[in-house]
Amino acid sequence: MSPWKTFFNSLTLLLLIVIGLASVMFIYQWSNPAEVDVTENLQTTPDSTQAAKKTTLTRFNPPSVTVYQEITDRPLFREGRVPPAEPEKVATKPVVRQTPLKLRLEGVVITPKNRVAVIRDLNTNRLLRVAQGMSQNDWKLESVDHSTATVVRRGKKHNLELKVEKVKKGTLPKKGLPFRPSNR
Repeated sequence: MSPWKTFFNSLTLLLLIVIGLASVMFIYQWSNPAEVDVTENLQTTPDSTQAAKKTTLTRFNPPSVTVYQEITDRPLFREGRVPPAEPEKVATKPVVRQTPLKLRLEGVVITPKNRVAVIRDLNTNRLLRVAQGMSQNDWKLESVDHSTATVVRRGKKHNLELKVEKVKKGTLPKKGLPFRPSNR
């Protein structure tokens, strides 16, 4: 076998020939653009040639002078030229959609100097440590007791209660936990 056959496959030669012909055709069309005649695709009857002439020629209809009335009223390069009056803006009060306050009291820390509530924001699932009197977002922690916290938001008071699950002695652990004697 000749090295030519092992180097080029017959499909490769065919592909090279097609690419060469396509590039020659592209160069020819690029250098000699063809003008398309509208009557070429239509039948050669006298009615069709008149229709073809009508489609190739379009008449320009200028707009009426009233369209240019503003230009004649306010010429561009005149000293007293003023812009047109702006339309009145209707003042609307923006509607503030208030999201419901979704907070849960997770814990309370009371020291002689400070009272802190551990609150979970249920909208974002963030755990917040807020001292008494501090503000967070649009609400303020007003008071903290051993099992309750009072939150004020736009004049409304919301009481949060600490919910603690009591575990009874002698009961089995919750389902899903591994059983160990220490879980009893």
